[in-house]
Amino acid sequence: KALSRAELDALQARIRPHFLYNSLNTAAELTHHDADAAEQAILALAALSQAAMHSGKNVSLDDEITLSKQYIALETWRFGNRLSVDWQIPNELPALSIPCLTLQPLIENAVCHGVETSEHGAEIKVELHITTGYITMIVSNPITISNAQTRPNNGMALENIRQRLNIYYKNKAQLTITNKNDVFRVKVVIPKLIEGSV
Repeated sequence: KALSRAELDALQARIRPHFLYNSLNTAAELTHHDADAAEQAILALAALSQAAMHSGKNVSLDDEITLSKQYIALETWRFGNRLSVDWQIPNELPALSIPCLTLQPLIENAVCHGVETSEHGAEIKVELHITTGYITMIVSNPITISNAQTRPNNGMALENIRQRLNIYYKNKAQLTITNKNDVFRVKVVIPKLIEGSV
């Protein structure tokens, strides 16, 4: 258990190396133009930082979706209309638990490699499907020409996420990657946990 905890912490620390820097710069810029937006950006950053401290612990599926949307709000202040998200998520979410920071890093990865590398921006697609025994998350982003230069880093971040899930779910989670028709797609399938379970 101690080894798994240490591995989870080490892997999580590697997933988001530039996020804090970018977010603080965004908040600093907003203080000059929109004090209310700056406050919301700082509160969203605080929520994400708190989540990072609880990496590997269970949170409700609803809370993870909320956290992911707070992350997108932060990045929208940074990228403006270059970033858009197509949320394909059920209106009513069941009381299920997942490890904190399961979906959000997948979305962050899509922003870094689908939006940040594109001069004109991109739309990210986020899908959530719940079946009898599993939760499936799919995050897709278009591939830009400049993306070819950053794809190795992209793969390394996703491998870190895969390792985290394998430790947590004892190799019962699946993370698959497809690259087809200029669309990069990450699919995560994890076993369902009732909210509050260990």
